[in-house]
Amino acid sequence: MIDERRKWGVIIAAGLAVRLIIAWLPVTTLIPHTLPDDAFIYFVIARNIAAGLGATFDGVKPTNGFHPLWALLIAPIFRFAPNGDLAAHLVLTLGAVCDVVAGWLGGSVVGWFGGWEDRSLARRASLAVMALYLFNPRIGQWIGNRVDDDDAVRVRGRLGAADGVA
Repeated sequence: MIDERRKWGVIIAAGLAVRLIIAWLPVTTLIPHTLPDDAFIYFVIARNIAAGLGATFDGVKPTNGFHPLWALLIAPIFRFAPNGDLAAHLVLTLGAVCDVVAGWLGGSVVGWFGGWEDRSLARRASLAVMALYLFNPRIGQWIGNRVDDDDAVRVRGRLGAADGVA
């Protein structure tokens, strides 16, 4: 049993490590490879929520067509770091943690509800499911797909990055 827990721990730690490495790549690398333009739209909405303006993109009119739970989860990040790349990295870190939890849950469901007579088969299957999820070859795109660079840079500029990269 201890050996089984160690395997789970290693798979989870390695999956998280890969995601954190990606999350903390320079934003100039993330924009063309893994950050969709929608991510920056959420960044602006979350920053406005954190500033007390409500769910708005332009700071004046209310907006819709977004997932409010995600915007509310990331809004405190923009209260702490309203401008620049730090907020993007922190949001991606939160996304990495959520993604690893999803992988753990997938593996756990297989293990809990496997229903096989041989519990060792259920444990091996749960490890396999978790590993397949956490080490998917498209891991670099876990937050989204490739985006139009011009749109992403324009929205990032609206975010107010003061580091001269936008």
